[in-house]
Amino acid sequence: MKVPTYLWLGRLAAVYLLWLTLWIVLGDRSFGLNFYNWDQTAVALAAAFTAFFTAWKTDKPYKAFLLFQSLSLVMLSVSWATYDPDNIHRAFHFIHDDLPPYSSISYGGFAFFGVCAWGYLALEQWLCYPPTT
Repeated sequence: MKVPTYLWLGRLAAVYLLWLTLWIVLGDRSFGLNFYNWDQTAVALAAAFTAFFTAWKTDKPYKAFLLFQSLSLVMLSVSWATYDPDNIHRAFHFIHDDLPPYSSISYGGFAFFGVCAWGYLALEQWLCYPPTT
């Protein structure tokens, strides 16, 4: 990594620590209403954009891994943004009651893309460095 990359990652870590400190000290009061979860959404989107932009600067196999991770984190941010445990907002749910809410489907996408990312990386590393007998 180059020096500007270290500085950029350091700034990102500082912003994350600021958010974490505010969240621990102030709780839900620091980020508005309880059911919106904008703080978690913002952190997941920041991590997704970081993974996406870092993917273009890396080589194979990490490029595909980071792209899968960014998709996973985007799905997590959608899940946090549409999370509605009290069923107050009907816009976050399908018209039919037998279907799961948007947040559950997005969370399933988060898990799927995350497993795909780590599985892809494990397979690529397995092919590059096969186990010895």
